[in-house]
Amino acid sequence: MSLDPLPVHSAASQHAAFFSLPDSGFITIGGIDRHSFLQRQTTNDVRLLKPGGQLFTVLTSATARILDVFCLVDLGETIAAIPLPGQSAASSRFLKSRIFFMDKVTVTDDSAQYTQILLWGPQTGSILEHWGTAGLPLNGTAGVLEVARERCSLLEYWYPFGSGYRLIVPAQAARTAEKWLTEAGIKPMDAQTLEILRIEAGLPWAGHELISDYTPLEVGLLAAVAENKGCYTGQEVIARQVSYDKVTQGLCGLYLNQPASQGEAVWVQEHRVGTVTSGVISPRLGPLALAVVKRPHFEAGAQVLVGEAKQPARVARLPFEPIRP
Repeated sequence: MSLDPLPVHSAASQHAAFFSLPDSGFITIGGIDRHSFLQRQTTNDVRLLKPGGQLFTVLTSATARILDVFCLVDLGETIAAIPLPGQSAASSRFLKSRIFFMDKVTVTDDSAQYTQILLWGPQTGSILEHWGTAGLPLNGTAGVLEVARERCSLLEYWYPFGSGYRLIVPAQAARTAEKWLTEAGIKPMDAQTLEILRIEAGLPWAGHELISDYTPLEVGLLAAVAENKGCYTGQEVIARQVSYDKVTQGLCGLYLNQPASQGEAVWVQEHRVGTVTSGVISPRLGPLALAVVKRPHFEAGAQVLVGEAKQPARVARLPFEPIRP
C-alpha cells in the first residue's frame, strides 16, 4: 500500500492511524516454571509482571548484545512473549535450547494465529474508548477490545517510550479489524510513514538499533533492565556497564541538511565516533537520523559530521522537537 506521506503523516501525528505489522510474532510460554525460566533468560524482573499485565524485557547474548526484545503479557496459565518483527522463529529456537531437563516449561511459536496492528496518534485512545474498549492499557496494564465478536488484547506498544498501542487480533479477524478501525476514523498508514514517525519519536527498531551490535543500555532500553536482579545471560556485562559507568556510547538524534542512510559513519574531525542507524526525511522537520555515538559526542547540541561527504549535523535530544530549532 503506497499512500501520500503528507496527509497520512499529519493524520498519524495529530489524530490517529494504524499499521498492520508484517512478520509479527507470538511465542507462548507455558508450564509452572514459566516465570522462573524467563527470569533467568532476560534483563527485566519478571516478578514485576502482574496478572493480565505487560512487561518489556530484553533477550541478550553472553556478551549482553541484543538478541530480541520481548513484550511479555501474562495470560493467566501462560505468558505471551511478543518478539520483534521477524524474530519469532529464531527466538523460539533459542528459548527451547535454554530449557534445562528439570524445567517444567514449554515454548510454542503461535505467530500464525495472530495479527498485530500498531495504533499511533494522540486521538487513538479517545477513539478506542468511544468504541468500547474495557479500559486503556496504562503503565504496564493490558486492555481488552472486542472486534467482530473476537476478544483482542490491547497493549501499550512500547511502554518505556509511551508510543502507541498494539492490538493483537486473531488472524481470522484481521481484515475485519482493519475495516473496523477505518470506520472508527483511524486512518491506515504505510511503512514509510511509520518509519518517519518512529524516528521522530526516537523509537529504536528491529534491524536498525535493536540489533546484536549493541547492548540494551546503549540504545535507550534502561527501563527494560532491572539493576538489582539476579543472574541471567549477559547480566555480568550489563552490571559492569552500570556499576562502573561503562556505557560509552548512546542513542541520539541528528538534525541534517541532507539525508543520511543506515551504516554511514559519524565523525568528529578525523575520528569516527559513531554510526547512523536510521535515516528519513520528515515532512515537518527535514532530514533526520538516529545514531549510536560515543560520549561525550551524543549530548544534545554537539556538532558532528556524517558520511563520506562529512556533512555537518547537530545532535538532538530524543524525541525530536515538534518544530526544528
